[in-house]
Amino acid sequence: MIAMTALKQGLEANERLYSGWCNMGDAQIAEVIARAPFGAVTIDMQHGGIGFEQARAMTTSVTMAGKPAIVRIPVGEFSMASRALDFGAQAIIAPMINCRQDAEQFVAAVKYPPIGERSYAPMRACDLFGIEAPNDYVRAGNDACLAFAMIETMRALDNLDEILAVPGLDGLFMGPADMSLTLLKGEKVDMDNEAANEIYKKVARVTLDAGKMPAIYAPTSDYANRFSDYGYRLIAIGSDAGYLRMGMAQVLESLHSLKEK
Repeated sequence: MIAMTALKQGLEANERLYSGWCNMGDAQIAEVIARAPFGAVTIDMQHGGIGFEQARAMTTSVTMAGKPAIVRIPVGEFSMASRALDFGAQAIIAPMINCRQDAEQFVAAVKYPPIGERSYAPMRACDLFGIEAPNDYVRAGNDACLAFAMIETMRALDNLDEILAVPGLDGLFMGPADMSLTLLKGEKVDMDNEAANEIYKKVARVTLDAGKMPAIYAPTSDYANRFSDYGYRLIAIGSDAGYLRMGMAQVLESLHSLKEK
């Protein structure tokens, strides 16, 4: 049975931890991804069109398959962070954290007192992790349940030190597409832009210097390798729809190759 500390332990033990990514609101798809060699699975409630019940079922499937579930909540819905942890998520990614106040509100929802204000109701999480006494979950919760603030705007970049200084914040999650879109004043998304990559490097560096965990999204393995070189420790790669497209393309390419022989 997976431990509630599995994600924290994995990040501490491994130089890099790679996460799968779910946009489709289907528990079986999430389970298939969890049974792949990823170290975790991220469930995207911001852009993926995934609602509460879907996220809950997907978290169960991922956890029962032996992998930690990470949930990205919608913008500003910090109450969803607490609910996701209660149903078994091991980390929360909060998008568009732009200042210290945003980060403080986020941490308040993720951490129990005295660090935060998370309300007590971890019964489903206890079921998933095989914890008989809920207070055992509470005692470990602030260390085991991770809070990642997304850095996606120039405003967030300007407030980076203040955000990192918030007690209870475990790391920063770089949103490379939105950061490049902001940097290029809405003209386009360009993650190969030199200035954008200097920002990605800076965020990884200052996060590590602050003793916290730098994380990032990579659309492909090539980007993941680049971001790994920058120092990112948790890297989410691709998406369920992308994995499906790649798999279908590979099958058809193999079929055509056989026909040509």
